[in-house]
Amino acid sequence: MPQDKQDLRPVDRAFIHSVMFWLGIVPMEVPTINVSRALENLTKEESLSLRRKFRKLWRQAMKEEASKTNGKQRALIRLHILEKQCGLGKDRPSKANMLLRKKIVHRKIWYEKIVPLLEKFLSSEIHTQEEG
Repeated sequence: MPQDKQDLRPVDRAFIHSVMFWLGIVPMEVPTINVSRALENLTKEESLSLRRKFRKLWRQAMKEEASKTNGKQRALIRLHILEKQCGLGKDRPSKANMLLRKKIVHRKIWYEKIVPLLEKFLSSEIHTQEEG
């Protein structure tokens, strides 16, 4: 299992891309990638659909991130702080706001979807080598 995203093998990258395609967002191995360029190559409808799906995942991830704190009141305060940091409600969120949004979504997908798949793949890879 790669400890760092810099240690990714081609098979790990394939998992990342397939999971993100499956989720309906533009694949990004690291959140610092400029997704706008990829969206420019798509039709307007496809681009809007991918953006909409990303925003949905971002809102879900943000709520989950806020709920990690103890107590309902603290969770609401944390959610409000996250919303402010991510530029929620701004007409034009800044690059820093957008980067934070991508980081939140990327972390959620990484730990909930990609890591379990990679672990499952690696364990089956080890069993195959032991049998062979």
